Amino acid sequence: MPDTTIAVIDDASPFLFDVDAMRTGIERRWPRAVFEAPSGRLAGRLLATFIIPGEDTRGLSVDVPVSRSFLSVDYADSDMVGEFVEWLVTLDGFPGDGSVAMFDWADDVLPLRPGLTADEVSRELV
Repeated sequence: MPDTTIAVIDDASPFLFDVDAMRTGIERRWPRAVFEAPSGRLAGRLLATFIIPGEDTRGLSVDVPVSRSFLSVDYADSDMVGEFVEWLVTLDGFPGDGSVAMFDWADDVLPLRPGLTADEVSRELV
């Protein structure tokens, strides 16, 4: 079970997560990040896994499923999640209408929007 899920919650929203744009942006923002193309049984369910190392922690892992309608995020440091979300909402075409939200393990819901800061995300994860 992921620590956090980031999902398109409005079925009418045309937004889907773009793996190529994410890969380009993640590699630019976190040069030590690793892109993993799934193999075996996972290849039918996942398009990609991104491993983003933290400075002193294991950082976070982001899975992109075939549907591209959500991201599963496992993390060791909530500050890293804040940084990731702050970056994610800068992707071209990221909707500002609340149709994408973040859910943590406690089922708290945070609607995402362009301009959301890492500090705002971190406050919600406490």
